[in-house]
Amino acid sequence: MKPLQKVAASILVAIFVLMVLATFLLPAHYARQFRDIPNAGPSGAHPLGTDALGRDSLSRLLYGTRVSLLLAPAAALLSTLIAALLGSVAGLLGGWFERVVLAATDLSLALPWLFLLLVVRAMLPLDVPPLVSVVIAFLMMGLLGWQASVRVICATARGVRDSDFLLLARSSGCKPARLLLRHVAPNLRPLFYAQFFISIPLFGSRSDGADAFLGKFDARIRGFFHALGKSLEAGAPRSPGDCRDVLSIGSSDAGGRTVMRRPSFFLSLTIALCCPALASAQSAAQSGGELHFCLHGEPKTFNPLLVEDGQSETIRYLTGGVLIRLNRQTQALEPALATSWKVTPDGRTIKFHLRTGLHFSDGTPFTSEDVAYTVKALMDPQLHSPTGDSFRSGDGQVVVQTPSPDAVVVTFPAPVAGLERLLDQVAILSANSPKKEMAVLGPFYVADYSPGSYVLLRRNTNYWKKDKEGRALPYLDSIRLDIQRNHDIEILRFRRGEIHLINSLDADLFDRLQKESPAAAHDAGPSLDSEFVWFNQVPTAAFPEYKKVWFRSTEFRKAISLAINRADLSRIVYAGHAQPAYGPISPANHFWFNSSLPEPQYDSAAALRLLARAGFRFDGSMLRDSSGNRVEFTVVTSTGNKPREQMVAMIQQDLSQIGIKVNMVTLDFPSLIERITRTYDYEACLLGLINTDLDPNSQMNVWLSSAENHQWNPKQPKPATAWEAEIDRLMQTQASSTSDKKRKADWDRVQQIVAEQQPFIYLINRDAMSAISPAVIGSAPSVLDPHAFWNADVLRLGPDTALGAHK
Repeated sequence: MKPLQKVAASILVAIFVLMVLATFLLPAHYARQFRDIPNAGPSGAHPLGTDALGRDSLSRLLYGTRVSLLLAPAAALLSTLIAALLGSVAGLLGGWFERVVLAATDLSLALPWLFLLLVVRAMLPLDVPPLVSVVIAFLMMGLLGWQASVRVICATARGVRDSDFLLLARSSGCKPARLLLRHVAPNLRPLFYAQFFISIPLFGSRSDGADAFLGKFDARIRGFFHALGKSLEAGAPRSPGDCRDVLSIGSSDAGGRTVMRRPSFFLSLTIALCCPALASAQSAAQSGGELHFCLHGEPKTFNPLLVEDGQSETIRYLTGGVLIRLNRQTQALEPALATSWKVTPDGRTIKFHLRTGLHFSDGTPFTSEDVAYTVKALMDPQLHSPTGDSFRSGDGQVVVQTPSPDAVVVTFPAPVAGLERLLDQVAILSANSPKKEMAVLGPFYVADYSPGSYVLLRRNTNYWKKDKEGRALPYLDSIRLDIQRNHDIEILRFRRGEIHLINSLDADLFDRLQKESPAAAHDAGPSLDSEFVWFNQVPTAAFPEYKKVWFRSTEFRKAISLAINRADLSRIVYAGHAQPAYGPISPANHFWFNSSLPEPQYDSAAALRLLARAGFRFDGSMLRDSSGNRVEFTVVTSTGNKPREQMVAMIQQDLSQIGIKVNMVTLDFPSLIERITRTYDYEACLLGLINTDLDPNSQMNVWLSSAENHQWNPKQPKPATAWEAEIDRLMQTQASSTSDKKRKADWDRVQQIVAEQQPFIYLINRDAMSAISPAVIGSAPSVLDPHAFWNADVLRLGPDTALGAHK
């Protein structure tokens, strides 16, 4: 063995021994959070520092590498055996068999292993045991990781096939099996070894995330192989997380800056000579151009009446034409498709006078017939529009009259509170266009959609609005919405100048961006949005009955709420850019917030007293119910949303103090929505709610027990509990009242019931933080959503829109 090989082997043996002895060497448990010292540098107590939640970096590195050492060699061995068999046989036999093997190899290489992992995760139950997770990860990586090696082995075997000694063996009558075992395989043995050892770090990199994604391992733990594999795949660390794995210095911004290769001398000279000319030619902001930003998942629908996810809402806002528009900056109502409107004193009827001479994006004329068609579709019980829930104020039918092409009269069976403001969310559909909901009246229309890649919006040349000088809006030619679930990649692309804005920014990314590019970071102040966790109380949910008893217990839910340290969530996860949440209405909403609600408390002792009252027993380390079942449940949240993943991790530690074991599973957004809205195959979920208006009447589709977004137990034929029945009554009463004082009293009571029953355990209200490139002219960040592009029709791109221009 050569000296270099001895050194390499010694390092591997040392790592292996270190992992075996890791239990005795760990400075602290890998999941323990030292919340007073997040992102701390190296010290005697923490040799590699701590991460963003205060967890010891060395402990997490050692633990992650232990898992990699189990999975990576096993998967590498399995894939090498498959590659050796297929490649050797294909190279020896040649002909049609070789062509089939190589074609199958190309086909397999075209299938992304991460996509297959998502499919498998969606099909598996949430409570996958760790051992099963390891086995599945091993099989998937081994069975899907042989392709690259097959080509190398096949090509080498083809050379052996044409060698003189193999021709002599073949002429002496050796059968193919003997040729393979006695002549081909021995000559390829060094190649087999090489492929095996090369595969280990690559599989180690994948195993660090695959097992966590499939089962109950911590998805944020990374091992040595993760860093080594990334280096082999890309030649250098490509993300802050990768750099941290290599450097392990415990700093929040370790490796966070992008390293650019130096341009050649001639390229630099060319840029230097061309820039003055370009600057003089583009000295002012121009119309045209394409604005780029990201969606954090696939849009569920392009029908504006069925929108219930953030991605579809973004598209609805940018494409839908509405009768009345809410100005996100002034929070005042402005005429849009309707030039004027009037609500009758009884609050039941609204009369519109429409703009004339307008056309949909496909050229279809806009008339009162389209408004009537939209309102009828909105209120159709068969469609069950989430937006329509806010308009359901009483029994009876909505009557729509069209006395003329430019006049509409809509009469509801009972008064609808905040009627004008609700219309900001109702995009008008065409009654006659063959394109149905794809014919729009907004500033842009959907021109192209590539699932998993992008949604392209183009300028609607029939858009009615003009600027003060009489120029047609919008200024932009198009908007490209890239589908990007990973927020770290999103911020990296923003720094590079590949995208122009980020509508909602995480606190840690906001702070980093504010240091690097103060002009691009915007904090509009406390928002109306909230983050919360809830338990699945659907009677038909597929988990044990005793867990359903827990989740239906008010004492249990209140105890969970008391055991969560919201102040730490705000301070650590959001770096102080959030406040503990009281309930469904943010304290920033001064008029509607119930100021008499008690401040959220963190009190583990009080939580244990409540649990004891409900029949639970705590033995000092473990909580059990009255039947002896250990209290353990799984929380699902969205993959790639770092603040939510961090909040679940902190809740895990908080609830462990009262003996409750919490598991975390992250799912891609479509799979998550499928589970919480259709299959109900989950136990608890952590998500957020975006409020687009100060008037809380838009939350009707959440609080009515019959509503689809009544997440803990949706679409109830009748209220399952007395307190839900009372909320139904209060919601209907306030929705039919024209008195703000009376509505405020009803909403105060709703907030009080929610605080008493905790169907949603509200965690935090975060600030409205966004990132907008200085190249975007006309931006005016708002507290209301959408924060960064609410005035997209007047946004323009400045002269300097090149790569990295906003830095």
